[in-house]
Amino acid sequence: MAQAFDRKKELNRCSYKTLSRILVLIIVILSCAFGYMVYKVDKETCDKNELSKELCVNNSALKLEDCRLCPYHWWLHGEQCYYYSDTGRTWNQSRDHCKEMGADLLVIKDQEQQKFIRGIHSKQEGDDSYWIGLHHDGVGWRWVDGEQYNSSLFRIKEQSSGLCVLMTRSNYSQGHCMSAKGSICVKKSVRI
Repeated sequence: MAQAFDRKKELNRCSYKTLSRILVLIIVILSCAFGYMVYKVDKETCDKNELSKELCVNNSALKLEDCRLCPYHWWLHGEQCYYYSDTGRTWNQSRDHCKEMGADLLVIKDQEQQKFIRGIHSKQEGDDSYWIGLHHDGVGWRWVDGEQYNSSLFRIKEQSSGLCVLMTRSNYSQGHCMSAKGSICVKKSVRI
């Protein structure tokens, strides 16, 4: 009986040692996993900060968390990205082209935006005429976002016909929607 008791005591000691080793192993594994997660989160934060510092260097008035980016060849203004295409397309083809890039034809919302667009337009070397997102829907002039045209922003130079609007270096004018012209697309910028 004493032998059986000693054997049972020895088995309990072995079970305790094994259990202790397993617990230590689990703690080590969990510590490593936690350390990796902290490293990964810290590395991602560091990478984002480094990326922001590199890409937003010219935008020093903004905080790094307000940094916004546009695709290559797009112009950033506020929260919007603007793209000028010199490829001649009809108004509908131009709109489709913008949509393929996740954008739409330009909708002018205020004087500040219009001033920016005019400034960029003056730097363009291609065609003088670009389709914007304003067209006549049979009832009146309407933007592609559904808003009605506000004549206080600008006047449309009336032609004898034409149901779509072109932006030129000097004005906005009616144009034949089937004419092949350049276009201006707009989409939201990406915040990093």
